[in-house]
Amino acid sequence: MHEMKAMERLMALPAYATSGEVALKPGFERIKALLTGMGHPERHREIILVAGTNGKGSTASMLAAMSSAAGVCTGLHTSPHLVSVTERMRVNGVAPSEAWLAGEVLRWETLFARVQPSFFEATLALSLRWFADQEAERCVVEIGLGGRYDAANALDADLCILTSVGRDHMQLLGPTLSDVAAEKAAIGKRGKPFIMAPLEEPSRTAAYRVLQSIGARVTEINALTGIRTTPDGTLTLTTSRRQVTHLKPPLPGPHQQVNALLALEAMDQLHDPLIDAATLRDGLGSMQTLSGLRARGEWLLPGVMIDVAHNESALEATLRVFLDAASDKTPVLVLGFLADKDPGKLGDWLLGYAPKSTRIICVDTGGARGLKADEAALRWIQSGWTGPIETTSDPADVLKQEYREGAYMLFAGSHQVVSRILSARP
Repeated sequence: MHEMKAMERLMALPAYATSGEVALKPGFERIKALLTGMGHPERHREIILVAGTNGKGSTASMLAAMSSAAGVCTGLHTSPHLVSVTERMRVNGVAPSEAWLAGEVLRWETLFARVQPSFFEATLALSLRWFADQEAERCVVEIGLGGRYDAANALDADLCILTSVGRDHMQLLGPTLSDVAAEKAAIGKRGKPFIMAPLEEPSRTAAYRVLQSIGARVTEINALTGIRTTPDGTLTLTTSRRQVTHLKPPLPGPHQQVNALLALEAMDQLHDPLIDAATLRDGLGSMQTLSGLRARGEWLLPGVMIDVAHNESALEATLRVFLDAASDKTPVLVLGFLADKDPGKLGDWLLGYAPKSTRIICVDTGGARGLKADEAALRWIQSGWTGPIETTSDPADVLKQEYREGAYMLFAGSHQVVSRILSARP
């Protein structure tokens, strides 16, 4: 009973996904107070921070998997979770039990009452406690939102990664892509390596300007010369230090190849001598087991893909992968958005890319940032979609009905949609 109440108290802390901007508390005072009160579990560990509009969870997971394969005990903190909050904190792919987590919440109850952290701050600190308990040597931490003011940026990182800059959370990060790039690049640390994905202008210049002012050591990967797909379907990736061949793509889509190159570049900068190529192949090949990553182009069932793509650029990449696999099928796109997300011009693009038989079914999302299905449908129409469009309150009902009828389905647009599908899987 005490454990159940402890978990309820943890879940009741203000979270941005459900409570909105009330959960965003500027400043590092609370996370630093938590870490101090917990005995500084972050110390004496290698810290890697991963920021980006899209791709940070995938990149962090690839890096963690290769690290674990190389014999480095590796903690991985990601957000948000899909089913259990313990998914946010994994060591070599293994999450703690809910009993362990509840026990830690009870253990630090007085500290939490004094500090009054947000849900993200509390779970980040608890992740680091789990990593310390498991004697993790390396901690790969995904930035929650933005970069400069994210609680994870209070950590003294040994290496940082920027995966992408896109139009998301601009009401918080700034009105232009340059503003977004500057906020994300601000996780860089003086004298420490910073690995950056190829960015379009003016984002690239804005990020470089911030990194130069910090004094970070920047390596920009080159997707044109650094990524090659071979006839046998494997990847040849070229980092600043070497070339690695016969890598099996860990996730589908060209955007994931960029993420793989970012993770490999990080491995090469973290290890001297370099980790042998066979170990890296094993790590990427076992990524889901060694990191616990879910719902990135994942085929949950035959003909059923789930993906947490939740903004225009991420969703377009996922739709390309899904529709390219659809062949002669009739695609059903089951999509739900939070209120601050928008399909942009995806509807117009989709009309030209998807089969004429494609259907969109919009579903409700909840919480302070939720969006009703009919409002989501209107946004798709405004984005240029003129094909069939329906609404429903429950994606699980769609899964049960359409799966019986052999539909080819994608569930995406929000973690909430994927979470409900995972819970309802037949």
